[in-house]
Amino acid sequence: MNLYFFGNMINYASLVMIAACANCFSLKNSQMNLGGEAQIYAGGFAASVACTFFWSKGVSPALILLAAAFFAGFAGFISAFLSGLFKYFKNVPELLTSFLFSAGTIPLIDGLIAGKFRIKEGNLLATEFLAENLRLKKLLPPSCFNVTFFWGIFFCLAAAFLIFRTNFGRRLEIYGKAREFSISSGFSRFFWETVPFSISGFFHGLTGFFATAGTYYTCHSGFYAGMGWNALSICLIAKSNPIIVIPVSLAYSLLYSLGTQSSLAGTTGFDLPSLIQGAALISIAVIYRTSAEKNS
Repeated sequence: MNLYFFGNMINYASLVMIAACANCFSLKNSQMNLGGEAQIYAGGFAASVACTFFWSKGVSPALILLAAAFFAGFAGFISAFLSGLFKYFKNVPELLTSFLFSAGTIPLIDGLIAGKFRIKEGNLLATEFLAENLRLKKLLPPSCFNVTFFWGIFFCLAAAFLIFRTNFGRRLEIYGKAREFSISSGFSRFFWETVPFSISGFFHGLTGFFATAGTYYTCHSGFYAGMGWNALSICLIAKSNPIIVIPVSLAYSLLYSLGTQSSLAGTTGFDLPSLIQGAALISIAVIYRTSAEKNS
């Protein structure tokens, strides 16, 4: 593996690391967010549109990036919050609603990118490219490796502190393991059905921001593909521990990048990365099934 592929491998690990960290909040609460890919896509689209709009108004680059990060996170937050509302008012499983919202959001954004927000030059299905001053600086050119990696480490450490060292984290785990007991003990059902899941959505959206500002410099159609599912796999392997998410993200990204590199070299088919992803998901299912049978 050369320096270019190594940098891209670390960069991809950075993105799935943030998304996997997002899943820690929902899984600790016994909620599974299947809308991660749509939330990442929505976050990337919101960040791209925000950057283009505020740049045209002459706003300073630092403020534009802050605003883009906020709107990206908010785009993911809204989707997850709606799932939480359905869970609270109608007791509809978030597993179902997050997947359905994802199924509806992705073609909607595809349509917007192919229509009103499409770049004026060329044939690429993408939004306008970000101005040079709005792009996160590459640290290992010509690869895409940038400061996203350090933000990923920071988010994982912050999530670990919040989950394992605060009252919020203790209550989160209690509610996830004993929902009825928690409600009878005075826990706010509305809060715990919506907030942890919404935090998960927010960080998925933030992943879209970092992908747009640090890797692609635009929101092109389908950039999210595989990212959300890989992040969910990583979180499950790490057993929802944000600290363990860091090395697992690096190991998973190494396998994924080696598969991609092998496909591009023509030694294997282009479906090898997807096969790696499928093998990881099947392994997780077997491990968790075995663990559940032992505990029963």
